[in-house]
Amino acid sequence: DDVIEVVAARLGPAFRFLHTRSYEAGGERHRIAAFEHARTRMVLHLLPGGRFRMGLRDRAAAARAGNAAIHHEVSTLERVGLQAASHPLASILKKTPQELLSNPEAPPGKTIEVQVAPFLIGAGEVLQREWQALSAAPRVQGYGAAYPQTNVHFDHTLAWLELVGDGLRLTSEAEFEYAARAGTTTSFWWGEEPDLAGERSVYWLHAMAARPRVRSINEWFVPLPVLPQGRAPNAFGLVDILGNAWEWCADDPHPQAKTPRD
Repeated sequence: DDVIEVVAARLGPAFRFLHTRSYEAGGERHRIAAFEHARTRMVLHLLPGGRFRMGLRDRAAAARAGNAAIHHEVSTLERVGLQAASHPLASILKKTPQELLSNPEAPPGKTIEVQVAPFLIGAGEVLQREWQALSAAPRVQGYGAAYPQTNVHFDHTLAWLELVGDGLRLTSEAEFEYAARAGTTTSFWWGEEPDLAGERSVYWLHAMAARPRVRSINEWFVPLPVLPQGRAPNAFGLVDILGNAWEWCADDPHPQAKTPRD
């Protein structure tokens, strides 16, 4: 509590302390402080920082889990009368579903130890209503106030953050993985198997199932709203840290060997 008081004082009037709560998931438990950003009403969680192992320990297990998720989605497509080629990854990766499902097992993973300082991160994706809280925000397509703000280019993101000010920025790749893991070392923060039921994450399949009457692939490929009573959070209290909308990080693409260690 003393640390939270110090942080709140340093943040100043741009952020309002909300509460502290304990979250437990994946065998980890953390007590996390939440703050609200005054201008956008975004809720951010204060993460403690520390050392963690970045990267996959078992890339083969992750590959098998990914293939299982794709197989489940392709089967669902075929049950509703669509061709497997309609799967979004087929067009994004320029591969057929059969090629996606026949990936050879990946070699053993490598991890590196990274030191991360304490930082604030959004409790979920930036919502459309938060993005539009600033009148000069870049105008991009959205799906509703409670939905993640998608269709955002990297330059849009940087322009919006400059408008927001108050020290807010994109996370680094290391910070994002630290936040996603919340102390866990498994392929996903809940374990090794994909969350096909949609209790902790959103696959394209879950977004598709939420719109059973829509027959257009483009309309299906839309994120789901972020609701407080919705998907379970990880041990840092973060929702949709895996799945739903894709999210930008600050880093340029680089090999693992060039990841900053501190």
